[in-house]
Amino acid sequence: RTSLLLEKMGVLQGGMRCLKYCTFFFNFIVFVAGLFLAGFGGYMLFQITYYGQAAADVAKPIPIVVIVFGLLILFVGFLGCCGACYENACMLITFAAIVAILLCLQIAVAIFAYMYKDEVIVVIKTRLEEVFNSPDQTLRQQIER
Repeated sequence: RTSLLLEKMGVLQGGMRCLKYCTFFFNFIVFVAGLFLAGFGGYMLFQITYYGQAAADVAKPIPIVVIVFGLLILFVGFLGCCGACYENACMLITFAAIVAILLCLQIAVAIFAYMYKDEVIVVIKTRLEEVFNSPDQTLRQQIER
């Protein structure tokens, strides 16, 4: 009877070890994706400021948002990796809370975008017309290539 109990404990520990490594692996992928996204946002910001002030005024918020989201994803991935690797309950609870908050925010943004889609389209159209009608034609020439 004791050996049967010990066998079950070993199987349970093996399953928990597998769960720990899977959590670490997937959160490491999230960490790398956040790093890539933040770097890509920095590259976008560099490219936009390269094409002139008119383009930078219109499109500068986009790479800044990409950088912020990349850093947030990087932070969440870090919490998940380290929390799983060191079995730190505080990190894992913080990770789960941030993921839950982000899920709620995604749902709210999707609802907001659906409700105000006409206004968003008008704002984007107006800003793009400003870029194409500006005296600085650098961005327009790059787009038309």
